[in-house]
Formats: sequence, structure tokens, C-alpha cells
Amino acid sequence: MSDNTAVGKQGMGELIRIRPYMQFMLSKVVSRFGDSIDSIAYSWMVYILTGSKVLMGTLLAVNFLPNILLGLFAGALVDRMSPKKVIVITNTGRGLLVGITGSAVWIGPT
Repeated sequence: MSDNTAVGKQGMGELIRIRPYMQFMLSKVVSRFGDSIDSIAYSWMVYILTGSKVLMGTLLAVNFLPNILLGLFAGALVDRMSPKKVIVITNTGRGLLVGITGSAVWIGPT
């Protein structure tokens, strides 16, 4: 790595003292942890409901498809929008879908 980079000049000790950077990194860690728990919970739910390891594995594989297929296009579209609005709308939508799914599983078949 070249010494002309910000990290090369300041060092890692200086980088972790930058509050916005650390807030961003902490938010990424929390987000990734939540994504992992979400993925595990949905695959576990599918396994409990169906007893099928194949369906559980298929769910884990299909979980990555939207990122692969839509990532570039969605990124270009979202760059034109307010980041705050995008975060609020997507997190609210995801929360609602997770809540609906959890409620449906809790209530059970009618």
C-alpha cells in the first residue's frame, strides 16, 4: 500500500478516532449481523415447517439472487434518491415483511 493514502499517513490508530467512520463501521457490523440472523431464521423456519433440507438450502441460495441480479441497477437508481429516504423505506418494508411472516407462522394455518 502506498504511503499517500489516508491510512498510510495517519495510521489505523488515527482512523478509529474519527467518529463518523466508527459510526459507519459499527452500523455495518450491526447490519451484517442482522442479515445473518435473518437468513438463519428464515432457513430454520423453512426446515421446521417442511422438514426438507433441500428447501432450506435452496432458500439460502436464492437469498443471494436479488443482490446478484439487481445490485448494479438498484445501485444506480438509489444514487439518484435521498439516502435517508431509501434507508427508512427499505428498512420499514423489510421490518413489515418480517413481522407479517412471523405473525403468519405464529398464527399457523387456518
